[in-house]
Amino acid sequence: MGPRFCGPFSIGARIPLTSPPMKATYVRLVSGSRGQYALASLLLLVLAAELTFTARHESQTVDEGIHIYAGYRHWCGDYGINPEHPPLAKLVATIPLLFDHPKNPGLACGSDNSDKSVNFAVGRQFLYSNDARRILTETRSFIGLFPLLLAVLVFVAVRQMFGGWAGLLAMLLVVFEPTVVGHGTLVTTDLAETWCYFAAVYAFYRYTQQRTNVHLIVAGVAAGLALAAKHSGILLLPALVLLAVADLWLRRREPRDELSGREGGLKMQFVRQAMALTVIFIIAFVTLWGFYRFRHAPRPRGYEMSESLSAFIQDGVQYRHAHGLMLTRVIPLLAHVLPKSYVYGMADIAIDNSVGRTAYVFGQLYTTGKWFYFPAAILVKATLGFLLILLLTIPAAGYLWRKKKRETLFLLIPAIFFLAVSMTSKLNFGIRHMLPIFPLLIALAAGAACYLAGRNRVWLYAVILFAAFHSASSLRTFPYYLSYSNEAFGGPQQTYRYLLDTNSDWAQGLIDDRDYLTRNGITDCWIDYYGPLDPDYYGVPCKVLALYPGKRAGALPLPFEGTLIVSVMDYMGYAWGPPEIDPFGRCITCSRLHGSAATLSFSRAALTCRCLQPKAIRRWRRFLPVKDAWRKPWPKRARASHWLRRRWTRTCRLRKFWCKLSNCPKPAPNISNRYAWPKFRVKVIGGAPSAPPAKDSHSSITAH
Repeated sequence: MGPRFCGPFSIGARIPLTSPPMKATYVRLVSGSRGQYALASLLLLVLAAELTFTARHESQTVDEGIHIYAGYRHWCGDYGINPEHPPLAKLVATIPLLFDHPKNPGLACGSDNSDKSVNFAVGRQFLYSNDARRILTETRSFIGLFPLLLAVLVFVAVRQMFGGWAGLLAMLLVVFEPTVVGHGTLVTTDLAETWCYFAAVYAFYRYTQQRTNVHLIVAGVAAGLALAAKHSGILLLPALVLLAVADLWLRRREPRDELSGREGGLKMQFVRQAMALTVIFIIAFVTLWGFYRFRHAPRPRGYEMSESLSAFIQDGVQYRHAHGLMLTRVIPLLAHVLPKSYVYGMADIAIDNSVGRTAYVFGQLYTTGKWFYFPAAILVKATLGFLLILLLTIPAAGYLWRKKKRETLFLLIPAIFFLAVSMTSKLNFGIRHMLPIFPLLIALAAGAACYLAGRNRVWLYAVILFAAFHSASSLRTFPYYLSYSNEAFGGPQQTYRYLLDTNSDWAQGLIDDRDYLTRNGITDCWIDYYGPLDPDYYGVPCKVLALYPGKRAGALPLPFEGTLIVSVMDYMGYAWGPPEIDPFGRCITCSRLHGSAATLSFSRAALTCRCLQPKAIRRWRRFLPVKDAWRKPWPKRARASHWLRRRWTRTCRLRKFWCKLSNCPKPAPNISNRYAWPKFRVKVIGGAPSAPPAKDSHSSITAH
């Protein structure tokens, strides 16, 4: 008789009766399951407190405005707004708006322009023409139900798979996981998809253990919720097929008398498994149709989308040079069996994935996604304590494979499949897209750690130390969970050096900007922020340096002495492209406000327009779009440069705006007849009058 895994009264092994008594081998915490439930309730309260205080500390992020407005319109039957995200999370978040009745609800239901670029502006107008603070508080409180449900479900699932103390450890890892807490407070679809994905995997696991109609229906509904939460939920369907195959393989390895006494036993199992998957898929698609009111049209009767589905796909192929059988063949066929709004979203994602978007990882800017982006993001954004606990699955591999083979396969297969498919994507926005694999890895790591803790005192102390390190690292970051990076990469203050976009700056820092300016008594300042937000609403007194100027936008006085707050998205060149067109490339940084902005100070600064040198043009030639690229197809080597085409357009507009206000000299003649590239850029040059900065000097950031 070997040691049992995580007994109900202690963290440690139960010694066989023939063994000598152990000297204080295990630590008695709380007796029985009542103590475990009490500790789980305490952890749930801690998570609720984290979510509440973090939500109050963050301004509106980029996507929240359109998600809130789209969810509010979904309740009246208009699914033409923001179709690239299914309605589940948006409907849940906007439940309180049904009782508040916003004073400015917008146009008649279904009459809005469904164009994607217009939707963001409409969402911002809806939010700030009403009580934005109250709307954000209410919607964030309802969307916060998903991380709470995730913590409870992880505790229940891991408790059944590996034991009570393993479930408690897994719940602790979820409660203090910075990525879960940081995105759990935002009105987005990521935590909803994470909960639904794990719920569907666990429900199918329960069905394979106890084949009842109730478990089958629950698995189908959970799969349907995953489809209705986010389009990446469609990856659940092939993952369930792989799990069904794994279940057949496990049953094939069972003794013959347990499987079937006849040769046809395995065939019957195969037929039964196929029928079960068919029923699950049917229930899932019925559930998905239910969220669209079993209506094929995306908008109420009498209203149509601004652009038909076929025209939308054709524009993507012709003007954005998207390609692929999924876009041109499969999606038009799916429009006959799925809600058209859902198919619109699939087409939008397929076009973006085919073209690709900017990726920034480990200080390098790429024109499209890279396969190593998500593994690198996990390495940077996960706590060192969790990574160390995850490594404990290596010494516990023998136990997991011999005693917990089914549980190991059901946790590893969906996680590995989701990660492998994501690594082929060209859309590298942030670690939030990897959230569905976190509870699966946490469950496996908790099971392995609890088994090792039951073997001897050394492993027990190691697990306690790693769990404490995980919790302390998370609490030390409070409330800047969104820009978290572990200690090996410098913490939240240094995240921008390795990852950008939603990993560090999602325009959540305007409240911190206001507090910083108030503490230091600064009123004469400038701000360049990322996102369609309103600094006036948050009480930021700075003048705005933005692409689309607001009512306080203007030109820097010459010479300029003061403070300029710059979003790290702009500061690191993510929103500008190559360093040759980065206007903040030689700014002098005096402090870091938080994980999403930097404060730049100048003793003397001049805003000038400077001509790009031919050397710089040659250096970036392989990224540049050809002249008149919007009128004819790009050459093959330039198709990946759609990112620079967008940045080029933005840079030209901003150069003209700043130069007009600053009386900059007129541009010189083109230095290249082939490339339509901005020949002038806006450059902020900082340095003392007696000692101007060197030509190759770099900005440095010091922690504030």
